[in-house]
Amino acid sequence: AVAPPAGLARVDAVPTDRTRTWLGPTYWANRLQDWRLHRGRLECVAAAGPMRTRTVAVLTRELAATDRPASIGVRTGTLAPGEGFSGFLVGAGAGRLDHRAAALVQGASGEGGGILCTYDSDGGVGFRDHTDERRQFAYAPLPGTRRSGPRPARTLDEDVALLLRIDPRGGGRFRLRLEASDPAGRLLAAATLDGVDGALLAGGIALVSSATEREGGARHWFAGLGTGGAKVTEHPDRAEGPVLGTLYSLNGGLLKLTAQLLPVGGGDPRTLRLQLRRPGGGWEDGPEAPVGPGFAAAFRVDGWDATIDREYRVVWAPGTPEEQRFGGVVGRDPVDADELVVGLVDCTIHSFRPLNVASDAGPELPGSRPLGLYTDRNLYFPYAELVAGLHRRRPHLLAAVGDQYYEHRPTTK
Repeated sequence: AVAPPAGLARVDAVPTDRTRTWLGPTYWANRLQDWRLHRGRLECVAAAGPMRTRTVAVLTRELAATDRPASIGVRTGTLAPGEGFSGFLVGAGAGRLDHRAAALVQGASGEGGGILCTYDSDGGVGFRDHTDERRQFAYAPLPGTRRSGPRPARTLDEDVALLLRIDPRGGGRFRLRLEASDPAGRLLAAATLDGVDGALLAGGIALVSSATEREGGARHWFAGLGTGGAKVTEHPDRAEGPVLGTLYSLNGGLLKLTAQLLPVGGGDPRTLRLQLRRPGGGWEDGPEAPVGPGFAAAFRVDGWDATIDREYRVVWAPGTPEEQRFGGVVGRDPVDADELVVGLVDCTIHSFRPLNVASDAGPELPGSRPLGLYTDRNLYFPYAELVAGLHRRRPHLLAAVGDQYYEHRPTTK
């Protein structure tokens, strides 16, 4: 495995012996199909379409709104030539979004977009604005940046350590320093920016691969991500996948349960185990199910006791360092309920404005507050109000009646 730069704490434990679309539980790719894990590297594979800038959110790390230092380091290189950059995005969501919503920050600039810390194709490093609602792909260089180093142009055979240091300067202001170094530790390029408002830094962290051209252009890889410093908070509980969710139905004594996975690879485990909690006791093994079409595993259990609630979990890669458990409770059949409560779910759009192409930043009505882009006014995901309402009513049945996803949100086709 690739070690993080400068002795930083490793963020991921991705396998180095396989290729797959799903990057691993530490990461959320924007878009999923635009990235792959290949022998321990995160590689941007998309070469066409309007999404010139693609991101990988780091789910288990966040920059806190504190006057403390932070360091973020990664190895990066070029997969396809062209104008563009790779690097970091810091301050995704400005610390105001649920971490799952902040993980969707991507190409289009807008309110809550954070700061781009870039290693450009010409070999220079620097800092770019990612909050401009009117020029969403301008990525204007931030004024006051001081640059140094020989800055040789990037090449296809490069292997560069990129290190970002964030240091408090008092009064809620910070100094950013970004360095690119070769494998021998020789400095290739450096940039420093003082007086950065801490409000722009709090929030999510992401890796970025960007091309200037709308079609084709530069693509990049990353490996060995590491972090350090008290400003970086760790959230291992936010790791996601490969099991994203389960759905079950209970009909008399027949339980049917489906587990939905992210796109695992051919070298990954291809079966899941259903486990059931004994009443007042431990876990017992239930049936196994293969990962089938659509990366779903379907379980069927006959002779189910529908008179009691029973805890379940599905287990992927049991007994290995990659093991994941995802569970819930199968509710008892509400035969004695005075009424059957049905929770209706429909029109679950992720956002009003798309996140990968330019969109109108103006208010919808005169005098109204603009939606912004990476705000809780524009991003409905992960549907906190809807989920809270369902919890209050505790429905016996969920009915999904249409428009469960939209092909143009949060990204266009």
